[in-house]
Amino acid sequence: MNITGQPSSGPIPSSTTTYSTSLQNGLYFYTVSTGNKEYKPSYNGSFDVNGSAVSQSVTFTEVTYTVTFVESGLSYGDWYVNISTSSQSFSEPYTSTSISFSEPNGTYFFTVATNYDIDKPSLSSGSFTVNGLSVFQSVNFSKLTYIVTFSESGLSIDTSWSVTFNGTTESSTLSSITFTVPNGTYSYTIGSITGYISSPSFGTVIVNGASISESIKFSEVIYTITFTESGLPSGTTWYVNLSNGKSYSGTGTTITFNEPNGTYSYTIATVNKNFSPNPSSGTFTVNGANVNIAIKFTLVTYTITFTESGLSSGTSWSVTLNNITKTSTNATITISEPNGTYSYIISGISGYRANTYSGTINVNGNPVSNSINWTVITYPITITENGIQNGTSWSATLTGTTFNGQYINITLNSTTNTITFNEPNGSYSYTIHLPPGYRSNNVKGQVNVSGNSAIASFKAQQAIKPKQATSYIAIGIIAVVIIIVILLAVAFLMRNRNKQRVTKQKEPPKEN
Repeated sequence: MNITGQPSSGPIPSSTTTYSTSLQNGLYFYTVSTGNKEYKPSYNGSFDVNGSAVSQSVTFTEVTYTVTFVESGLSYGDWYVNISTSSQSFSEPYTSTSISFSEPNGTYFFTVATNYDIDKPSLSSGSFTVNGLSVFQSVNFSKLTYIVTFSESGLSIDTSWSVTFNGTTESSTLSSITFTVPNGTYSYTIGSITGYISSPSFGTVIVNGASISESIKFSEVIYTITFTESGLPSGTTWYVNLSNGKSYSGTGTTITFNEPNGTYSYTIATVNKNFSPNPSSGTFTVNGANVNIAIKFTLVTYTITFTESGLSSGTSWSVTLNNITKTSTNATITISEPNGTYSYIISGISGYRANTYSGTINVNGNPVSNSINWTVITYPITITENGIQNGTSWSATLTGTTFNGQYINITLNSTTNTITFNEPNGSYSYTIHLPPGYRSNNVKGQVNVSGNSAIASFKAQQAIKPKQATSYIAIGIIAVVIIIVILLAVAFLMRNRNKQRVTKQKEPPKEN
């Protein structure tokens, strides 16, 4: 207690309810305070001492602080704050955004509520502590929400799908998509997916105090796949086999089936192995449209190879098979034919003979080879003599170039009246080699071979008879001897004459 002009009373124990002091008459001001800050005096003031005792009452009350709750988001109705130290509830219209009350220092528990169930407080209960300061507490109201779940079936794993709900679009590769909304009526649309249709694809849901679920069923959209063949005989069965294990067959020109979007491998086959498809395999992609694929069947052919030997390089030869004629200057001729039995003809070549000129070939699922062996045709070239004694050896040499460019030089001997050469077509020269003692005016000549034999002849005669030859030899010898003797005699005479001439020149001239 402090009184103006007087010393302070100092602390007064709380057990003492009065304080007395003696004062002179006069006007005094006083203040009251306490060390317990949780309390405060009711007031401070003044009193007047005027010849009698004065009594002044002082009331202490707890110190309180303002506690304010401020709401936001409340859509409708009243809201309440209940404090744990009091059973009182503080109610304000929903248009008031704050509720205030006073509390002394301490820790308090509270709850927040509203009289409509469309909103809920973000902080429906809690505690606060008053410790010498006012307290401010925010309360956010939000609408009560419920889960709307869309569940799909029919989509392949990891396929993305979407739902547009109340203007918001959500996507997922999982089987469900959820939205959180308050009560209300909402429209939705299921996003389109290539190759699928949804049921339903759109609609409305009504949320009324509980979560709801909506089932969406997806079905694959299938497209028409058409394979069209050409080339097969009418009524032939053929097949389209897919990589997904499906197989389709038909006897017409088309095979049609349905598949959803995707990429597929296929193979083509037929029961008639004489035909092969083109393409025989491949892939196609279904991407929101029908697919058409053309398959062309062709006869399976096998190579028939004719190989020649014996012809000169560059010689043209030909084969006719199945009314097809092929010509070549190489060693081989190839013809492609399907399975079957075929006749062939080898065209003749002048100057050559083939081991075969015709035959048949059977093609049965494999290539076929056939060899043609050519040999040069030779013709006899006969040279006949007339006049050489039987048993006497004579010879003939034949030279020239054959039709296929080969040069020959052949000599043959004979003790008969003929010599025979066997040679191919060509132009040749011959020379006759007569035995000693024979002569002939036609020991050389020309022969031409052109698909036929050739004959040449000559006539020989003895130069002299054998007995005459001996006489002539003797006479010749004698004549030679005589000539030698004459020559020697002449030489001797000439020598003597020369000597005499020399002697005369050496003798002195005679005097007359």
